[in-house]
Amino acid sequence: SEPLLDGVLAQGLIARRVPAFAEGFLDQGFAIWKRVLAHMVLGPDELSRFYALPATGPRREEWLLGRIAAKDAVRGWATLQHLLPACADIAIGYAAGGRPQATIAGLAEAPAISISHSRGHAVALVAPPGTRLGVDYQRLEHVKAELVAQGGLNVTEQTLLDAQPAAQRARHLIGLWCAKEAAAKAAGTGLEGRPLDWHALGYDIIEASRAQCAISHAGQTYIVQLHFIGNDEILAICLA
Repeated sequence: SEPLLDGVLAQGLIARRVPAFAEGFLDQGFAIWKRVLAHMVLGPDELSRFYALPATGPRREEWLLGRIAAKDAVRGWATLQHLLPACADIAIGYAAGGRPQATIAGLAEAPAISISHSRGHAVALVAPPGTRLGVDYQRLEHVKAELVAQGGLNVTEQTLLDAQPAAQRARHLIGLWCAKEAAAKAAGTGLEGRPLDWHALGYDIIEASRAQCAISHAGQTYIVQLHFIGNDEILAICLA
């Protein structure tokens, strides 16, 4: 993986990204390279989960790349604690409700973690232990902002960005959707197929590369930081 937004994220946050492999690369030779990669980085329980996923289609590959990003992010956190665990010493399991949860062999606590995928890329973010964390990552190529808005934003939310130029409005509409995803992950529930139950109360553009959004759900408000990376990536981070 590679570092993401180093020097930009708040102290205590570490993000790692695994760029997408060329289409079909890990499936060559009866998926030998995918299996080699899995056995290099996964522990026994994780390997069982890996092989339980469908052998065809994108799910097994994206799950694996998400674990690689997560383990590298956790290793980055461990380095700050003057430790350097091997990938096999880090397990990425699940807490109640399906939230990813890291454990490190020999340590009583591990950082909070959240994982996201988009178009073959995988991103993981870690925060200090005990943080309620949610991250959403979105590649913008081939994403139609108006379709995202129709499916995930109400009319009031869409008008929050009416003053923006068309090109900027499109990416900030997608940013609103990412904010809902990140908030729902921080809540520990996910959107559960009901994005309109999560309401954007406000959307502030701080500078060209950053915005902030307030999302409300079930009587609680979540503040989401949005980072626009170049022209084709969005990273949404919610700490609750």
